[in-house]
Amino acid sequence: MQLEVKITRTLVCVLCCFIMTACAYNPFIRNNNLTGSPTATVFGAGAGAGSVWLLGGSKTMMLFGGVAGGTAAYYLTSLRYDAAGIIDAGGDVYVLGDYMGIYIPSDKLFEVNTADLLPSAPRILNSVVTVLQH
Repeated sequence: MQLEVKITRTLVCVLCCFIMTACAYNPFIRNNNLTGSPTATVFGAGAGAGSVWLLGGSKTMMLFGGVAGGTAAYYLTSLRYDAAGIIDAGGDVYVLGDYMGIYIPSDKLFEVNTADLLPSAPRILNSVVTVLQH
């Protein structure tokens, strides 16, 4: 009887990891990019559950810790995905106290000595909008 319970709990944990990993995949994007990292989601879940285990928490609390860790890791990697246009252009998104800053090199947005946008500018500016909406 004990062996059956352990096997069932193990299968439930494995299933939860697969479900959290599947949540990181966005099928609605034409080129099937990952919006959040499945690897980070699994590691976050493991870190959350492992932290509760090290603190001597119950199995139920380990499950909640795993879900919380996986959720946090997914959220953080999805923010990186949203800022990809800024980062790929050599820019940066940073936080100073209560304020968020976005640095974008002007030579990545405008033609030299003009007010004309480069062809790559819409992707960068769309990333800015998405980051600001977060």
